[in-house]
Amino acid sequence: MLIRKNDTVVLLKDFSGPSPARKGSTAKVLRVFPKRQALILEGVNVKHKHVRANTNRDYPRGGIIRKEAPVAISNVALYCPKCEAKARVARKAAEGGKARVCTKCGEPVESTL
Repeated sequence: MLIRKNDTVVLLKDFSGPSPARKGSTAKVLRVFPKRQALILEGVNVKHKHVRANTNRDYPRGGIIRKEAPVAISNVALYCPKCEAKARVARKAAEGGKARVCTKCGEPVESTL
């Protein structure tokens, strides 16, 4: 898996819901699930969750919360800041180990921390 936390990705599919995200827009990766081949993206695939009131938990009053749901990794592509577009990524040897490199322009793709 070549997508990591804090990467910027381009959506390859429309997502509906309380905050719809359109194909071609960019989003930041908040969490990665490698075994499930899924990601949680900031502001994409937001769902409503109804929470029962519980005084011992985080939601003493209960209510409806908004929460990002996982997105399949096949629905996103890594964003190359040099090309300013979606890009495929290759792993190439670089000083200090391997680096992720854009196949279009050959520039390394770094996470935005």
